[in-house]
Amino acid sequence: MDPEHTGVESAALDAYSRIVTGVATSLLPSVAALSVRTSRGAGAGSAVTFTDDGFLLTNAHVVSGAAGGAASFADGTETTYQVGEFYAPEMEGGLSPFDPDLGLTWPMETTEISEKDAAWAPLSEAIEEIKVRMAVPVLEEVSA
Repeated sequence: MDPEHTGVESAALDAYSRIVTGVATSLLPSVAALSVRTSRGAGAGSAVTFTDDGFLLTNAHVVSGAAGGAASFADGTETTYQVGEFYAPEMEGGLSPFDPDLGLTWPMETTEISEKDAAWAPLSEAIEEIKVRMAVPVLEEVSA
């Protein structure tokens, strides 16, 4: 037996690993590897396509200082992208973590949630506002 983990801990880690693997497998087609160039040099990050018409969502630090770059997907598709908006606290947004359309399965019951997180709308109610705020779709498909 692993001296660092009891049977209960190992079972919990196995369950967590199955959840992470399942989420990664279901999301893989929509996850993009980003190449980013700024005046500070080149970098990389990831994004997820969250609309059928190609809007990418990433963290602000990934594209900070960049106007655009290239995105590559697991199926070999490559495309260029433009940054639609940079982070500003007054523009902060979010989605309900309990939106059934997101398909998230939480590994445990949620007993507390912040007021801020509880106030976020589901994707179906927020998508048009998100598109307006992003303002720039994926530019073109380079290869498939």
